[in-house]
Amino acid sequence: GFALGLCTLAVAWLVQSLVTAFDLTGTNLGITGPTRNLFGQRALSNAGVYVVVVLVLASSMVAVRSLRGSRIGRALDLTKHARQAAEASGIDTTELRLKVFVLGAVVSGIAGGLSALSLRFVSPDLVGIGKSLDLLTIALIGGSSTGGPVAGAALVRGLPEIWSGFSNFA
Repeated sequence: GFALGLCTLAVAWLVQSLVTAFDLTGTNLGITGPTRNLFGQRALSNAGVYVVVVLVLASSMVAVRSLRGSRIGRALDLTKHARQAAEASGIDTTELRLKVFVLGAVVSGIAGGLSALSLRFVSPDLVGIGKSLDLLTIALIGGSSTGGPVAGAALVRGLPEIWSGFSNFA
């Protein structure tokens, strides 16, 4: 729960500090990300990357919805609301929670890869503590429904863009 979140933030800060302090990536200024070329031909335009991101988002949402309705999803729900009852029912809650944590890490890795593909640039500054707090805010605002985090992201990332347009009128 709360301790895991704090440990995750601490590890993120530690990794970023180590990468920056010891120059583990060869440059602290960042490196150019993957090219969008396939066999020497430009494979994806900006619109193409956008389509790929939307398709991955949609398939992730379908997978999460399917998982929630499955036996594993019901076991997760029981583990969330009544851990002792889940253990009494024969569910290995530790193993189940570990699997969900790994699944979340895989989804996060895919999102990071798509971000690098979109930006064509990777830097330690892009994934610092500020980004972790943004994601935490998105999760808190969006809640645990399937579409909630998408709405939370739209609010957290979209509102500053909308408000920046009003700075011309001040």
